[in-house]
Amino acid sequence: MFESHSLIFRMGYLVVFFISQLLAVYLFLRGHNLPGGGFIGGLVSALALVVLSFDIGVARVKALLRFDPFLIAAVGLGVAIASALAGPFVGGFFMQHFNGEVEIPFVGNTPLGTPLVFDAGVFLVVVGVFTKIAFALSDAASGKDPLQGVDARRYVQTLESGDDVDAS
Repeated sequence: MFESHSLIFRMGYLVVFFISQLLAVYLFLRGHNLPGGGFIGGLVSALALVVLSFDIGVARVKALLRFDPFLIAAVGLGVAIASALAGPFVGGFFMQHFNGEVEIPFVGNTPLGTPLVFDAGVFLVVVGVFTKIAFALSDAASGKDPLQGVDARRYVQTLESGDDVDAS
């Protein structure tokens, strides 16, 4: 991807970035009763991060995330699985949902349940996977090795010995 040197793009996108993150949170929270939820909210949030990388570069966006997108996706998967396993731990069924209310200062009673926790996990998985793929494609398009360091050990199979190579 490229870094923008346009002042108009830079100033305009900063506004659009924050508005798109608010839209992602709105879609995430709206998804229990109406269309939306973790998937579409995560997609909007990840897309905003990718477009932010057009402005400041992929390396700076990776630094802003502070965590590897693979780790974000793994944590999201763990959260989604934990919400699905909540039922059997309390004597219910797998993926049985439970609802309750939480008192939030200045807001009041707010409904909270396992569907929201599941959607939070889906949100994190989508953000992690989408940004990981987009950043790897960006690195490959700019001529860099997309699988550097930990990624090379995680995703690339190495040959154990020279015997595995066909010499014909």
